[in-house]
Amino acid sequence: MKLVPATAPQPLATVAWMAVPPERLRVLPQAVLFRADGQYRSKIGVSQQRARNVLGSIDFHSGVLTLMHFSMPADPAKYPYMNNMWQLPQPEPYVGDVANSYNDGPNELGEQLGAFYEIESLSPAAELEPGQSLEHTHRTVHVQARQETLDRLAQVVLGVSLETVRREMLGGQSR
Repeated sequence: MKLVPATAPQPLATVAWMAVPPERLRVLPQAVLFRADGQYRSKIGVSQQRARNVLGSIDFHSGVLTLMHFSMPADPAKYPYMNNMWQLPQPEPYVGDVANSYNDGPNELGEQLGAFYEIESLSPAAELEPGQSLEHTHRTVHVQARQETLDRLAQVVLGVSLETVRREMLGGQSR
C-alpha cells in the first residue's frame, strides 16, 4: 500500500481488527508492507487521510505483480468511509478505511475459510436519494514478467522496490 505523508497525527495502518505480528507488517516511509499468504488470519487498512489510489501484491515464486488502481475523491479526508471492523455496535460507523487487505489463516479453533488473501478498495459512504448515483472504479492488473521488469514497475507505480519488499518481508528469501 502506498502512503500519503501525514499532515496530522494519523495511524499509518489500521490493525485493530486483529493482531498483526511485526514480521507480517512493516511500515516504511513510502509504503506499508503486509505479508498476505493465507497462513495467518489478519487484516489491515489505510484511512482516507493516508491512502493513495494504488495497491499492489507480489508473488515472487510465480513472478506475478498485481496492481490495483481505484477511484478516490481528490480529498478523501472530506468524505465518510464505512468502518468495516468486525465488531458490533460500531462506535464510529463512518470512520473507516479507503483500502483494506485481509489475509486468511486458522482461527482460534484451528479452522480456516481457505488459504487466500484479499485486497480491496472502498468508496466513500453516501446516502443517495432516488436517481442519484455514486461511481467507484477498481481495476486489477496482473503482470507476469522478468524480475527486473516487475521491479521497475513496482518502483514507478508503488514507490517501493521488490528487493526492499523481499528483504523486509521474507528476509531475502524467495518464498
